[in-house]
Amino acid sequence: MTIQNIKGVDYGPPISVLGVDAHELKPLLLRSLNKNQLLILRELAFNFDRSLTSVLIEISETKNVPLSTLKLNAKVLRNLGLIYVGELNGRRSARLSRLGRIVLEIIDG
Repeated sequence: MTIQNIKGVDYGPPISVLGVDAHELKPLLLRSLNKNQLLILRELAFNFDRSLTSVLIEISETKNVPLSTLKLNAKVLRNLGLIYVGELNGRRSARLSRLGRIVLEIIDG
């Protein structure tokens, strides 16, 4: 059994098959993602029917983070396959990918 991202890249067997405790990855993930990226991931975990721009504007206004900084970090998260933008009810909406949910679960779990 293997895990594949949206683009079909094979990442090998799942963590549980390798005998690695997923929580051992938490320090690595926390060093790999910055606070703005974590803000975006956490916000998207609860707002899956909104556009990415509207989510980023809300974070910018409530957390006083420049919108341009959030857009750059969202682009990084998209390139990593942690978030994606798709169609939902005829509207573009941003959501966590499966991998993004796993990463957030390890970090916040």
